[in-house]
Amino acid sequence: MRRRLGPAVVFLVAAAAVSMFSIVEAQGPAVGQNINVITGSSNQYIGDLFRQRQDEPVVGISSVNPSHIVVAYNDYRTVDFADDPIVGAASPGQGAVAKLFDFLRAPWKRGDERKREEHAEADAAQAWIGLSFSDNNGKNWYTGLHPGHHAVPPVTGAEAWDQSMQLATYDAASDPVMATTSNQFFVGGIAFTPNGSSVGFVSRLTDRNDSRNGQNVHFDGTRILLTQPAGFFVDKPSISAGPNGHVYAAFVVFDETDPKKLSSKILFFTSSDYGVTWSAGLVISQPLTRNQSPWILVDPNNESVVYVGWRVFANPLFPTLTNAVVGRKSTNGGVSFVPSVPYPVALLLKPFDQPQGALSQSLPIPRSNAYPTAAIDGNGAIHVAIQEYVNPSTGVPLAPSQSPTMGVPRITVTSSYDSGATWTDITSNLPSAPVYAFAVWQQNPNFLYAGTEVGIFASGNGGQTTYQVEGQPDPP
Repeated sequence: MRRRLGPAVVFLVAAAAVSMFSIVEAQGPAVGQNINVITGSSNQYIGDLFRQRQDEPVVGISSVNPSHIVVAYNDYRTVDFADDPIVGAASPGQGAVAKLFDFLRAPWKRGDERKREEHAEADAAQAWIGLSFSDNNGKNWYTGLHPGHHAVPPVTGAEAWDQSMQLATYDAASDPVMATTSNQFFVGGIAFTPNGSSVGFVSRLTDRNDSRNGQNVHFDGTRILLTQPAGFFVDKPSISAGPNGHVYAAFVVFDETDPKKLSSKILFFTSSDYGVTWSAGLVISQPLTRNQSPWILVDPNNESVVYVGWRVFANPLFPTLTNAVVGRKSTNGGVSFVPSVPYPVALLLKPFDQPQGALSQSLPIPRSNAYPTAAIDGNGAIHVAIQEYVNPSTGVPLAPSQSPTMGVPRITVTSSYDSGATWTDITSNLPSAPVYAFAVWQQNPNFLYAGTEVGIFASGNGGQTTYQVEGQPDPP
C-alpha cells in the first residue's frame, strides 16, 4: 500500500508561511518561531498594511551561500476587497493604495525611485506572485513582485532573453513552484486573465554572492513556455533542475470547452542551457484523459534521467488507469518518454478529495483534490505520496467502491527501487492532515520526512513506521 507524507522542507515551510508576528531570530539549531517574510505594516506594499493573504509558498536556499534564501508565493497585496472587512481597511482607503503608487521597490530595482504609473482600483483585483529574499539566514527579509506586473516598471539588469514584460497583459499570476541548483533559482508559474488567455512561464534568478550587506540574488529573466487562448487554461506547473544546465518543467492544459471533461493534457518542456532556451511542449499524457498535478524528479546520478508522474482522474481507453497515479521515464533528457502507456504507480485510489460547501448537499464541488508529491534519494529510490482514505485498523487504503465513512484520511506512500519498474505496497501511521512537502535524507535514504499541517513527521525505516519530530514550529 502507500504511506503518508507532507511538507518536507520543514523549517522553510514554517518560515515561508506569512504570519503577522514580528521578526524573530530562531534560537540555535532548534526550531524557533515563525519569521514573517513580509515585514512592516506602515506601507501596504513594502510591508502588508492591510494584512492581505499570501499562500502556497515555495522556498529555495543557495548552496554557494546558504544564508541566501528566496521564497515565492501567491501574493494578495495587489487585491482590494471592498466587501471583506477581515483583510484590512475599507475599500476607499485601501483603493488609494491599490493604485500601486510606488508599489514596492523590487529587490533587483531597490535603488530605482521612479514612480509607477497609477492604475485604477479594478486593475488590482487579481493576485500576483510575490518574492521575498533574505541575505542573512532568514533573519531579515525584503520583498517584491515577480517582474511583469503591469504596475511595475521593466526590470533593469535582466538578460537580453527576458520576456517578463509580456506578462503585463495578464491580470493575475499564481501557483509558483521552484527548483534550485548551487547558485540559481528557477521559478515556474502561470499568468492569466479570467475567461481569457493564459501562459506558463519559468524565471531564473542567480545568487551572485557578491555583496556583504546588499542584495545578492538577481533576476535574470523570464521565458514563456506556452500560451493558450480563451477556452483553454494553463494550470499546475511543476519544475526540477540538474546541476549541469538541465531544467525540466511541466504544465497541465485544460480544454474547458470539452463537455465530457476528458481533455486535460500534461505538456513537458526541457532546457539544457540553464533555462535560456526551451523545447516545444511534448504531450506525455494520453489523449482523451483527465490528468492533473504532475511531479518531476531528476536522477541525482544522471540528470538526463527524468521521472514524471501525475494523477489520472479518467482514462476510458484504459479503465485500470482511471483514478490512479501513473508515471513515465526519460533517459535522454526529456526528449522522449517510455513506456508509451504510462506505468501504474498507485492504482485504485480512494483519494481524500475534500468537498466544498455543506456535506449534506448532494454532489458537492471538490474544494481540494488529493494530488501526489514525490522525492528521489541519492541512490535513485523514488517515493510517491498521496492522501487517501484507509482502514483505521490496518492502514490499508479503502477500495474505490467502499464508503469514505469506513475509513480515515491518511497519507500513503509507495516506493520504487528499480527505476519505476515496480512499486512497494506500504502503509503508515501518520495522522490525518494535509501534507505540503516530502523529503529524503541523502545521507541515509531510509530517513523520510513529511511536513504536515499539524507538524513534522519522520521515518527511519523507509516509511514502515513514523514518529513526530519534537520542536514543532509555531502555527502561522
